[in-house]
Amino acid sequence: MTLSEAQGCIKETLYYFADFCDARGLIYWLTYGTLIGAARHGDIIPWDDDIDVWMPRKDYETFTRVFKDNADYSFHYMGNDEMQYDYRGIVCDERTLHSFNRRVTDFHYGLHIDVFPLDYLDDDRRVREHDALRTYRLMDLSHRLCLADPEAYLASHSAAHGLLFRAAKATVGHMDLRTCMMKEERKAAAHAPSNWVGIIGDPTVTGFEAEWFDGTEYLDYGSRKLAVPAGYEKILRTQYGDYMKLPPEGQRKPCGHWYWKD
Repeated sequence: MTLSEAQGCIKETLYYFADFCDARGLIYWLTYGTLIGAARHGDIIPWDDDIDVWMPRKDYETFTRVFKDNADYSFHYMGNDEMQYDYRGIVCDERTLHSFNRRVTDFHYGLHIDVFPLDYLDDDRRVREHDALRTYRLMDLSHRLCLADPEAYLASHSAAHGLLFRAAKATVGHMDLRTCMMKEERKAAAHAPSNWVGIIGDPTVTGFEAEWFDGTEYLDYGSRKLAVPAGYEKILRTQYGDYMKLPPEGQRKPCGHWYWKD
């Protein structure tokens, strides 16, 4: 597939997801680079091949119950797919295949959008930082030991790192890391309401003020207007600083490879 074809497919998936949520009164918001695309370009970032959305935890859990796979789209998360080692779910385009050339799940899923549940976080910054780092390390370990293609992984790391990798596979590898991650997710879902919200497993930002999500606005995203948090400008500045500034040209490239199914 060309980048243009891949972008068209994931935007169609996003529009399908948005229509599904709107029809059922479920809240979603564009996030990460997808939110930058809406704010800066009024569309997907020209070189991007990734779409991300947030959902409040209760809406996300409702979505996991009511969404039913069909011929065009499927939904995968830790609760229904043993190949998932992430705190988010993915809505996949069943007409396509997707590869990063580094995971055992390459060509297992189609092009997809990432759906992140948004949870309350502790009001104490130090606790938020500690929790984010702990949940990230668990996810990172799971990706390395359970999802990384061993041959591709070892080829891109030093010999010393390779020894550590093999040792970890032989020791930690026997643990049910998905169960540990699901325990962390249940803990996050049960957090009492607070003044801060965020995504577990993301140590890049220490959370967002909950009041920034008190309301929804709509921004152009291709041929549609899609939902963003009312405080999206504050959210983007917190994450990226001057988000309107383009990155260096060398960083303007997609991450994966995409294929039509036969």
